Order: sequence, then structure tokens, then C-alpha cells
Amino acid sequence: MALIPEDGSNVPNANGYASVAEVSDYFDMQGGDTAWTAATTPQKEGAIVRATLFIERRWGAAFRGTRTNDDQSLAWPRSGALDNTGRRYPDDAIPRALVYGTAEYAKLALTRPDLFAAATNSDPAAAALLAGAKLSGYRSKVDVLEEEFSFATAGGRSSSRLSTVALASDAAVPEYPAADLWLEELIRGSEGGSGGGVRIGRVSRA
Repeated sequence: MALIPEDGSNVPNANGYASVAEVSDYFDMQGGDTAWTAATTPQKEGAIVRATLFIERRWGAAFRGTRTNDDQSLAWPRSGALDNTGRRYPDDAIPRALVYGTAEYAKLALTRPDLFAAATNSDPAAAALLAGAKLSGYRSKVDVLEEEFSFATAGGRSSSRLSTVALASDAAVPEYPAADLWLEELIRGSEGGSGGGVRIGRVSRA
């Protein structure tokens, strides 16, 4: 599949949060990356598409703000999204952190075509994601350590109530710190970096 980067202008059929050039520039800033440099352009484009799909499936429903356009292909651009300092992200651009996170996921996708591969069907939330469901709701009861996830599936809406395992726990979805941490301030509930909300890698509690 050809890469169609989203630049914040609501590009029709966009399927990537970064271009090959943007990802290459990111790695160049760090002195280069051997695996990325050695890959062909089609391999790089495919890796960016897979990285973007991973981001959409794992975090698409948890991003701050709302979609800027009803007909846009991806979760970003967004309106009303604030960073951790309270400054508003432009609604006609892709945040730098999202581009950089996409770059890190894309590097991984060069050798891991399925970034969800470590998830197991023993976790209902992970199984739903692997089946192609999108996260449509999240509710947490901190006092009883209970999380409830709602999924939109082809057959309608279903829920999984878990007492100890979070959607993004080690047992469910692999953690990729180099990429995950770039996305942290884009996720609802991570304001200020602590307590009570969704946090990259796991659901945290105060």
C-alpha cells in the first residue's frame, strides 16, 4: 500500500502520520539509524503505514481533543487538544511528538510487521483489538481497581470488565518505550504526567 502522509490539512485517504522524509530527518537528528537507512523506500512506506495503524488501533479513541473534520481518515488533526503546559495544538498540523512516535514505531515495524504480536487472547481487551475492534469507551473505578473497556465491533458494541489487567498492560500489548513516550502527552488523562488516567504502557492509578 502506498503511503499517503497526513499533514494536518485533511489529506484524502491519508494512512500515515509522517512522510519518509520526516522519519529520516528524525533519525538523522540522532546520528542516523542503520536499519532505517538500509531499508528501501517501499519498505519504509509500508513500515510507516503499519506504525500509523498501530497508533490508531491502540490509542485512537484516547487522544485529547476531537477530530477537526468529520470525514478525515485518521484521528489527527484534532481541535481543542492541549499539551501538558496548557497550550493548544494547531488544528491544521500534526504534532511533532506524533511524528516522532510514528518514526520509532516505523523502525520497529521494519522487522515486526505486527506490532500487536505479543498480545494474547487470554486478555479479553487484547483479543478484541487483535480481532480489529476499536476502543470506543473506557471507564475506571479506582476504589475497587476495576476497568471497563467498550469496543465497537462488526456485531455491535461489547464490553470487557477487567479487575487487574489494563488495556495496555505488559500481558496485553507490548510496550515500546522509545515510541510510547512520545505519545504520552497526546493521551487524555496523562495531563501533568501522573495519576488517575491513561498513561502510556499501562493504566496508572493515583
